[in-house]
Amino acid sequence: MEMLRALLAAVKSFIRPMLVITVLSSLAYPAATLNKIKLLYMTIIFLLFSKDKTWKKPARDPAGAMILSSSGVKTRTKQIIFVRHGESLWNSTFNKGDRNLGTFILGYIPFLIYSFSIEWYLFITGHSQESWFFDSPLSNKGINQARELRDFLIDIAHGRQKATDEDRNIVNIMLGNTKESESVLISSNLRRAITTCAVAFQYRLEKKIANDDIIISSDLQEVSLNPDSLCITPAKGTVIASFADNSVQEADLEGLYRTRVDTTKYHQGNKALNSNGLLRIQSFVNTIFTSFPNKEYIIVTGHSLWFRSFFRTYLPNDVEHVAKKKKIKNGGVVSFQLNQIINDENERYWIDENSILVLHGGFGNQKKETKGRQQTRK
Repeated sequence: MEMLRALLAAVKSFIRPMLVITVLSSLAYPAATLNKIKLLYMTIIFLLFSKDKTWKKPARDPAGAMILSSSGVKTRTKQIIFVRHGESLWNSTFNKGDRNLGTFILGYIPFLIYSFSIEWYLFITGHSQESWFFDSPLSNKGINQARELRDFLIDIAHGRQKATDEDRNIVNIMLGNTKESESVLISSNLRRAITTCAVAFQYRLEKKIANDDIIISSDLQEVSLNPDSLCITPAKGTVIASFADNSVQEADLEGLYRTRVDTTKYHQGNKALNSNGLLRIQSFVNTIFTSFPNKEYIIVTGHSLWFRSFFRTYLPNDVEHVAKKKKIKNGGVVSFQLNQIINDENERYWIDENSILVLHGGFGNQKKETKGRQQTRK
């Protein structure tokens, strides 16, 4: 009992000065304080009222579009390359990841205290566009995963690692080593995805190919109600390097965000409260076929639940594939063909399940060697 009293007394001794400092900093940085209050308000509203993860499955089976295509209806095809972001600070705080259960449990409370301490420090120092939890940036592990992907792509392209001709061709396209007009880099508007894209494609960006910026799209924002999936960057605003980006010494991320990131066309700010994952997926698919008609390869840096929802939407209903069940690993890369037909002035889409190719990482516990091509029909 005496020990509990002593603990409570110690906690009180910390809380009082923290409250005083918090009040004083709020008065010193009113704009930053207001912005953080807005973020907190937005989090509560989304948790209470958003249906972002809830929608009715489209009635049309994508297999119908595939059948129409085989009957001679005109078909257009895009090669889509999904790149999942590295581990975020939110992930490292709340998810076990590849840590053993004992280590995760023992470190959970201390790390949670540490993360809230950083959030409080960012608050009292007036960093209105900084947060550990909101629009969560990459962790050190996540940055290393982006670096690993960057080095993997370069090694494949330069022949320092074994790969099939198909793998090497796609990698060279990803790195901009082929025709300039062939591919486009598009990223989610969340910071962890933008940083992953900037680090993983550093080689390509440093080549300064004309009109080859990272295009930011609100349609790619993650399907989630959590605060880590709420966007901090204002509509058409400049992406600001996070405090976590400071560990990236080999690339000028601040400069890349300022000069090589395009938020002017497809970044509309945070997702709308009445939006949901399906609406954003459908909007994105429409955009890549209408706004990028000459881009055969669409390189998309984004999020696990959004990607899984995409596969569930456009793979035929009777196809069982790991892409429908498992998340792409952090830093993983998966390529596939997305097909479009126009029938009675309506666009319809489907994924050719035989085209799904794992280039790096894979799904869940799947190993790279499976190539992601193993699936069975019901």
